[in-house]
Amino acid sequence: MVIMSRYVPEYWACRDDSSNAKSRFVEVLNFRHFYQHYTFDPVDDLARNKQIKDHVMVSVVFRVDTVDT
Repeated sequence: MVIMSRYVPEYWACRDDSSNAKSRFVEVLNFRHFYQHYTFDPVDDLARNKQIKDHVMVSVVFRVDTVDT
């Protein structure tokens, strides 16, 4: 097995400008975290309604980048 090392410039590391790169999000975990907190929902330009909520939805995702070679 031969391992070849090449220098990759820092601006090439992300490869955001590549036209054949595709990314998608894979959801790993989705759950409801319970705790009380306040939210302020807008009613009109100057008024807001204060509400007490008891949970927040949490979603854990991975971004998967694939490139055709």
